Amino acid sequence: MIQQIASSENIQEAFAHVKNRARDVDQGAGVDNITVAMFAKRYTLYATQIQRDLLSMAYEPSPVRQFPVDKATGLPVRIPIIEASERDDCRILGIPTVFDRVVSTAILSIIEPIFEVLFEDSVHGFRPTRGQITALNRICSFLKQGIINIFETDIESCFPRIQHRLLLEKVSATTSDPDLIELIRRIIRAPIDTCPNEPNICGLHQGGNISPFLCNVYLTDYDRTMAAAGLKNIRYADDIICFCHTKEEAKQAEALSEKTLAPLGMNHKAKKTNQVSAYEGFVFLGYDIKLIDDVTIMIKASEKAIVKLNFKIDEALKESSSSSARDCVEAVKNVVSGWLGHYGAINDSGQIRDINEQISLSIKRGMSRYNYSAVERGDVAVPNIARMIAAIKYRRKLSSFHQE
Repeated sequence: MIQQIASSENIQEAFAHVKNRARDVDQGAGVDNITVAMFAKRYTLYATQIQRDLLSMAYEPSPVRQFPVDKATGLPVRIPIIEASERDDCRILGIPTVFDRVVSTAILSIIEPIFEVLFEDSVHGFRPTRGQITALNRICSFLKQGIINIFETDIESCFPRIQHRLLLEKVSATTSDPDLIELIRRIIRAPIDTCPNEPNICGLHQGGNISPFLCNVYLTDYDRTMAAAGLKNIRYADDIICFCHTKEEAKQAEALSEKTLAPLGMNHKAKKTNQVSAYEGFVFLGYDIKLIDDVTIMIKASEKAIVKLNFKIDEALKESSSSSARDCVEAVKNVVSGWLGHYGAINDSGQIRDINEQISLSIKRGMSRYNYSAVERGDVAVPNIARMIAAIKYRRKLSSFHQE
């Protein structure tokens, strides 16, 4: 299997994937300060080094650069890591080097198809043919069947609590290649930049290419137990929602979920654990979802999602304030387009209208009077979120989200 992972074609495809995922090829370097752009310039040399290290099993991951980010904005915050780890509004991300991202992606491309067939249908996060859209479609399907009692929860500190021994046992149960297991062991034990000589002994680095996949592997027994109980569970990484026919079934689902997580060293996050009716509404993957009547499902972006959008629009306008009107509006359009990549399923016309108005106000406030005159004359068109959502729904065939 190492031969497949280290093949020239696989390494090349892995780097292409890493490059495509990079927000800015000149930013986001790891501890070696080598960016994606720099790696690309010396690709032949670096790819050859990766192949040599993999085939000889001499590969050793570099320390992971850690930094806290604000969950609302996704931007780094200037507070100590230890303090950030204790706050609900922060997430600790890790940036592996480009070398390590390429290696992890190369491994993932070979082993993911082997494990993919073993994952339950209830798992939607970080899978090649599933994601946020398939999860939302499943939610709509359950609601339209009249299954309206809901148990919802998050797994408390999911990634940091993953136990390496258990994880490697679960990987070994499917593939017994000792070299592959050793590579994964080295990746998950990569130290952090502040303690480069101390291996990571528990948990997965959030931000690593392979971490979400390994999280799915770790939680496979949980998914199977919930499915075997006949529960209509949906899991996206550490977010869980279960649709039940009765309130009593929802209580039983919560108890079974907690019991099943315990052997994995995990538990529910108390603040995020609820039992509600779909008519009351619930939040999942940043959406506020509510059943209005037997056939109408209202899907809105959550308040946090709106805050994040407005913040990113303001930041984009600040960065392009000295540019032309067209460049300013294009910067906003890129932000809105990226945001709709996740929130394109909203169907509340009132919220869509409010977002449109807020975008226009932000552009007017963030551009100089001279630039904004081009918008007023109609030389430059302000992004229309309603049209953008309609295009997304058509492209993704999101028929479940159209109100009937």
